[in-house]
Amino acid sequence: ASSEVSVDDEPAAPPPEFSCFTCDAGFHERRELLAHLVKEVACVAEPWQAAVHAMACLPGAGSSLWCPACPDGLIGRWCGLATKAAALLRHTSGAVMHTMEHERLLETLVVLLLSEPPPALGAPREGDGEEAWQRAEQLKAWAATSPLLQIAGPLLAPPGRDARRAVLEQQDRALGPVKRPRADINAVGVAAAVGVDDAAPGPAKPPKKRKRGSGAAVAPGAAALERFYDDSIPMDVFMACEDKTQRTAEGVPIMDLLSSDDE
Repeated sequence: ASSEVSVDDEPAAPPPEFSCFTCDAGFHERRELLAHLVKEVACVAEPWQAAVHAMACLPGAGSSLWCPACPDGLIGRWCGLATKAAALLRHTSGAVMHTMEHERLLETLVVLLLSEPPPALGAPREGDGEEAWQRAEQLKAWAATSPLLQIAGPLLAPPGRDARRAVLEQQDRALGPVKRPRADINAVGVAAAVGVDDAAPGPAKPPKKRKRGSGAAVAPGAAALERFYDDSIPMDVFMACEDKTQRTAEGVPIMDLLSSDDE
């Protein structure tokens, strides 16, 4: 008698080990998921916006983003509002100039995102207010400790030497260091970030040595962020954060001004 092999007896394909937290696409290797997120930046937009919002609400943080992959002298160098952070993702993915620098910046964002992924929420659905609120709360809680804050800080700071150096440090930590020849450094406008003087080319100045016992050790990334923010709170950032207390332009609660207890 001939034996027939049933289709049901064939071993089932193993389920994907990795899946996209937005579109639910499955992948067997982490690098495939990373490549997917670099290509489909729409899947990264919502968690990236949550991380930028969390950083923008800190005292002294800026309200606009800038692109460190664009040359300093480029007319129309990209910048955009922090409330529309996804625009930076679209800019880096579609850049036609200095593509390697833009791809490295985008890949750094994705690597930092995957180091502590956001909750798997799936694609957002329109018309469900309760679900949208719960979704926003989960992303808000995740963004408060996301590694993306380490690069969102310098990207929200005014473009300058310290901010650019902090971005390059995050890129080297996430992707590994790369050699930056002087010609390439000057071409993309990161000379100030590595201590190169464009007007008088020469060896970079060695960093100053810290005195022993001059302070407690600072966690990686914290030193870079503290250079950008102080205790002053811009009113545009203050108003963007959730605070239902009515205040004057100086930040004083209105209830204190209207109180008649001392009259």
